[in-house]
Amino acid sequence: MQAEINVALQLMSGGQPEAALELLKAMANAHPGDVSLRQLVVNAERDFCRKMLAGELRSSYVPTRSRVAPTDSNQPLSADESFLLEYIDGTTDVQALLWITPLRDVDVLKTLSRMLKKGWIEFRKTTPGSGFSYRRPKRPR
Repeated sequence: MQAEINVALQLMSGGQPEAALELLKAMANAHPGDVSLRQLVVNAERDFCRKMLAGELRSSYVPTRSRVAPTDSNQPLSADESFLLEYIDGTTDVQALLWITPLRDVDVLKTLSRMLKKGWIEFRKTTPGSGFSYRRPKRPR
């Protein structure tokens, strides 16, 4: 198991948190009581979210449906994909999706990334103040 952890840590330090996350989740499922393994999963999820929001899925990007409809392919929709497609209206940005959906941030970002790779959605880059967007309210002090 230590060898697998070392591989996951190398993937994380090499800028591949998604691959590390998949490996760590599989290990955590095989060893559900291992607290240190659970913490590594949390760290990989955090790194994955940071990487996605700094790269292909910036919080200000607005997902739009592409001309390739999910029903046109032989790939069935997952529950998360089906759910998120209901919110993809061409005006709601990534940050708003993270805020208004009941899914965990990592699951929203993984699903959006997967749909982008399948060609089901595209992203429109926006400038601050353009389009419709939700923002998380600041916590009172």
